[in-house]
Amino acid sequence: MKRNVEFNKNMIYSTQCETIDCVEINWFSPPDRDTLCEYERFPQVILIADCVWLEDLVTPLIDTVEKYYNAHTKEVIMTYQRRGKAADLLFWKRIRSLFTSITIVDTLNDYGIDRPEFLSLLICKKDDS
Repeated sequence: MKRNVEFNKNMIYSTQCETIDCVEINWFSPPDRDTLCEYERFPQVILIADCVWLEDLVTPLIDTVEKYYNAHTKEVIMTYQRRGKAADLLFWKRIRSLFTSITIVDTLNDYGIDRPEFLSLLICKKDDS
């Protein structure tokens, strides 16, 4: 991810993004929010790429997202690939309980980018109310 950010930094900063950080987090023992970043720099967007393989990984992942999602966070962008029925059912149950809006992006029609059918791009948000 860090290499991707470096490669795309001109495009990223042209979108009025002031700062972007890539941080690897152990979901089974994630650092406290204050340890991860300063309050003013708390993430507005959380990006998660290809992270659910096994049922045992779903709960720690969603618990970690919930821990870092706060009033400054606008959305969580996630790629998701179904890999097993039990993990898939748990993933959707947990994600639907956490977010009020989950959009499966039509990458071809919205951005002209084709993707394999088994891979989904999700934009997840909570209501501000």
